[in-house]
Amino acid sequence: MSNAAKHSGASEIRLEVRDANDWLEVAVVDDGMGFDPSRVDTANHFGLSLIAERVKALSGTVDIHTCLGSGTTVHALIPKGESNETPD
Repeated sequence: MSNAAKHSGASEIRLEVRDANDWLEVAVVDDGMGFDPSRVDTANHFGLSLIAERVKALSGTVDIHTCLGSGTTVHALIPKGESNETPD
């Protein structure tokens, strides 16, 4: 949430959390300026990679959907237990 507030230029940022059986779905959605992931200076901006590392440590996955002018969605899927099957 703080990265979205700091970098997105959004007028709205939503946190969505959903219980999906054995999984927890978490998404941060903004209506900001979006960005080109291939142009992120990972030496100086590592917030998204830290999120991915933390979620991976919990056996989860992170997807980032963004493009210039269209906002960004960071979606994480985290197992609540020992499940390895993704929800429908």
